[in-house]
Amino acid sequence: ECKYFLWTTSEPSVQKAVFEYVKEEVGEKELHVLRTETLADDLSSSTVFGFLVNELRKRSAFVNRNTSVLSIPEHIQAIYLCTARVKLREACDFDARSPEVGVADVMYQKRLLKRDATPVYESEYVQEYIDFLSHTNTVNNWQILRMFRDALEEDSTFAAQLASSVYLVHGPITTNFAKECIGLLSQGRKVRRIITEAPLDISANEDYNIKDVSVSSEVVDVPLPNCSTVEKWDSNTVGYMVCITNAFIRVLLNSRDELALATAMASPIIELPHDAFTKLKRLSLDRKMPMCQSAISYVKRARLGGKSYAAPEKCPLKPYIYKLALFVDLLSDLQAAVEERPTADAVSNIISTLVRRINGAKKHGLVWEKVLHFKTELMQLAGRLQDEDVDVDDAKGGMLGSATQNILQRLADFLSTRRTSYMTAELIDNYEHNKTPLNIPEMVKYFRTPVSEDEDDDGYDVPLHKRLEKYCTDSQRECLAQLH
Repeated sequence: ECKYFLWTTSEPSVQKAVFEYVKEEVGEKELHVLRTETLADDLSSSTVFGFLVNELRKRSAFVNRNTSVLSIPEHIQAIYLCTARVKLREACDFDARSPEVGVADVMYQKRLLKRDATPVYESEYVQEYIDFLSHTNTVNNWQILRMFRDALEEDSTFAAQLASSVYLVHGPITTNFAKECIGLLSQGRKVRRIITEAPLDISANEDYNIKDVSVSSEVVDVPLPNCSTVEKWDSNTVGYMVCITNAFIRVLLNSRDELALATAMASPIIELPHDAFTKLKRLSLDRKMPMCQSAISYVKRARLGGKSYAAPEKCPLKPYIYKLALFVDLLSDLQAAVEERPTADAVSNIISTLVRRINGAKKHGLVWEKVLHFKTELMQLAGRLQDEDVDVDDAKGGMLGSATQNILQRLADFLSTRRTSYMTAELIDNYEHNKTPLNIPEMVKYFRTPVSEDEDDDGYDVPLHKRLEKYCTDSQRECLAQLH
C-alpha cells in the first residue's frame, strides 16, 4: 500500500476536494500534511525539509540541543564567505562570483557523500566551509539529508515508525534538494501522484460543490524537479521580519551562530557598523570566546567600572559601546523571559518584543498590516508547537526554561526551513534587498576584514595546507604543496 501522496499542482480552488480524497484513503491512520515550500507570507504549514529537521531534533541527532539549522540562503552565504576567505589568502580580493560559489557548493555536496570522515587531502574551499560550520555550531540542508539517511539505515525501528504514517506533500518540486527530501521521506518507495479535474470557472465560485471535482491518483516515482512553476516569494516586509526574528532567536539559543549574529547586528534595531563587527571578531578570538559572549562580557565590564574591569583606553570597541549595549540589553531581556516566565508567556513576550523593536526602527518601508499579519501567524505557530510539545514541564528538561527553549528552537527551525527553491546567482546578486540583512554581499561585508595570523590563536581560518603540514611525512610534502 502506497502511503505517500504527492500533489504538485496545489491549486487552492480544489484543495478541499483533494484533502477529502486523501482523508478517505487514509482512514484512521495518522496523516502528515507537508509542503515542498511554504506559500508567500504563510506560517501555517511545515515543509518536508522542516519535518526532517524536527524528526532529527526528537532523536537528539545534532551535536547539541543548541545547534542551529541554516536556511538555504544562509548556506549559500556561508559558502560565499568561505570562498572569499580562501581567495583572499591567495592574494585576491575578498569576493566571490556566483559560478565560484556554485562550484564550491557542488564540491561540498560530493564531499558529504564520502563515508571517510577525515580524508588526508581536501579542497581548501570545502575544508574552510566545514570548519566554519563546526566553529559556529550550525548545520545546513545537505547535512540534514545525510543525517536523516544515516538514521534510516542505522535504526530500523525509526524507519518503520515513519512508514506507519501517511503523508500528503503538496506544492511544486523545483529543486533537486526538494526531490531528495521527498525521496527520503518515502524511503525510496513510489508515491501516489494526485490528479484533479474541475470546471473551468471553479476558481471564481467559492461555493462550488465538492462533487464537481474529480480527484484520482496514480503510482509513480518521485518526479524530477521542474522550475517552471515556483511559489511566490514572501512580501518584502514578511521576508524581512522572518529573517531578523529568526536571527535573534537563534543567537539567544546558540551564541556561536555568527551568521545569525551578523544579521541581528546589521538589523535596524542595532545597526552595528561593519568595522565594529570585525573588531568584535578579533576580540572573541583573542579571548577564545564566542562573539556573542565577548560582546556581553565587554559591555558588562564597561558598566562595572573600576580599573580592574575597565577596557584599555585605546580599546577599538570603545566607540561602539552604545550599539553593543543595545544588543546586550535586548538579549538580556529575552533571556530573562526564558528563565522567569511560564513557557506560553515567555514565548509570547519574546515574539512581541522582537516584532515591536523591529517595527519601531522604522526602516526599509515595513508595512504595518504585514507586520501584524506576521506577528499573528507566528503567535499561532508557537501555540501549535506548544500543543504538540510533550515536554511542557521545565522540571523534565533538567534546566531552567528548557521547555521555552524547545519551543523557540522549533520556531527557529520552522523559519529556517520554509523555502527550498533558490538560484545561487539570484541569492548573491539580490539587488531587491540592497542595504538590508537579506542581501548576501551586504552581509558578507561584516566579515570582510581578515583576522591577522598572530590573533588567530585557535587555528580557525588558518589555511588548510598549514594545518596539514604537522600531520604529513616528508614524502607527502610535494602533494601538499598543490594545496598552496
